[in-house]
Amino acid sequence: MGLDPLKILVYSQVALSLLIPLPLIPLIYYSSKREIMGEFTNTKFTTMLAYLFAVIILIFNGYLLYQVFTSGI
Repeated sequence: MGLDPLKILVYSQVALSLLIPLPLIPLIYYSSKREIMGEFTNTKFTTMLAYLFAVIILIFNGYLLYQVFTSGI
C-alpha cells in the first residue's frame, strides 16, 4: 500500500493513548462502589491513586493535542 509502517505504528499508539481514559474512568468509578463490587471494592487510597493517574493521562493527552494543533506536528 506504500505506507510507512513506523508512522502507522506511531499513529495507532497516539489513538490508543487518547482512548485510554474512556474505559479507565468508568472502571475506576464502578470498582470503587461497594454495592457493585461487594468485598472486592477498591480502597480509598487505591481509588485516589487511580484517579490521579487518570488525570495525569488526561493532562498528557491534552498537551499532545495542544502541541498537534498549535505547532502542526
